[in-house]
Amino acid sequence: MVAPMLETDLGEGVDEQEMYLRNLTKTLLLVGQSRRQSVLGGSRPVCQTKMTAHLTADVLKRVSDAYQSLSLEGKVKAVATLGDLMVEEVKAKGSSSSSSPSVKRLLLSLPLQETDAQRLISCLPRLHQLGAACRDDGVVLAVDAEWTYTNPAINLMTLALMHIFNRGEAGEIVRPVIWNTYQGYLKAAVENLQEDLAVASLLGSDVSFGAKLVRGAYMERERAWAAEQGHPDPVNDTYEDTCTVYNRMVRVMLEEVARAGAAAKLQGTASSRAVMVATHNEESVVRAAELVGRLGLDPQGGDVVFAQVYGMAENISVPLAAAGFLVYKSVPVGTVGEVLPYLSRRAAENRAVMRGARRERQLLAKELAARVTRRG
Repeated sequence: MVAPMLETDLGEGVDEQEMYLRNLTKTLLLVGQSRRQSVLGGSRPVCQTKMTAHLTADVLKRVSDAYQSLSLEGKVKAVATLGDLMVEEVKAKGSSSSSSPSVKRLLLSLPLQETDAQRLISCLPRLHQLGAACRDDGVVLAVDAEWTYTNPAINLMTLALMHIFNRGEAGEIVRPVIWNTYQGYLKAAVENLQEDLAVASLLGSDVSFGAKLVRGAYMERERAWAAEQGHPDPVNDTYEDTCTVYNRMVRVMLEEVARAGAAAKLQGTASSRAVMVATHNEESVVRAAELVGRLGLDPQGGDVVFAQVYGMAENISVPLAAAGFLVYKSVPVGTVGEVLPYLSRRAAENRAVMRGARRERQLLAKELAARVTRRG
């Protein structure tokens, strides 16, 4: 699972169009490399992406505010409209202006300024190109969650991609190509997941849905941002609270996968739900693995997979793989300047990971000592 380190934050993004085209080119290259170098046989490699690599965080924030103001029915309409426009913009070769019919159509479903609507529409051909490459190459595109002030827009755009690429022709159900990410450290994480599941269902019974479940790594910044804006703290009060929320998300998705799998067997179709349990927490992994067994899910089927960061939590990844589960390792890809901030967030903010890393070193040292003793 490759993770290109391409993102921007509020106030960043100079020379945007050149930057976005460069980001798209890099991501497409990684999609192709993932497919060519995959050792998973019939299973699918994964390429992650961040929406702030394709549209400035400032616009995403304003789109988020607009999307959040809508009812559930309004969100379904906005997602469907954006998905339809994505296809139309590709056919029109991205020629929309601020006064174009596309912008006017979007403004009927999203209360935006015309300039923001036009900039949102301008990124749609790039997203379509990325989604089409993943569909054609058999690669899962996992869209990362980012900041709470950009996540609603990310959900909107990812669901629009699902509206296009997570459905087959003539109502055929296909395995989800586009997966969205949900952060367990947020108090509203379960509600966010359930709302997107509801939107996907209302888009049509033939729209499949994939979710990557993470704990998240933006805690300190999120709390500081909320305090600066005078908003309630969106982050769970304790690590134990985050564990509870995360385990609830896992249960929601595993039960969804089970229901979809049962329906797929009856209809002779692909399963319409998939989940990646992406965590370094042993308890959550054990709970998830046990629930997979109780629900009768196939650990090799590809609808339930696990993931950890490359170089971390081998004490979890190796036993999981040995037990027959599909395990992905997220590999950060980029320059040193791009990758270090990503790794430092996990070192500084996910202290549970560091506890796991210390335990992992102890286990590795014990195993090394045992091997030396056996050789002696």
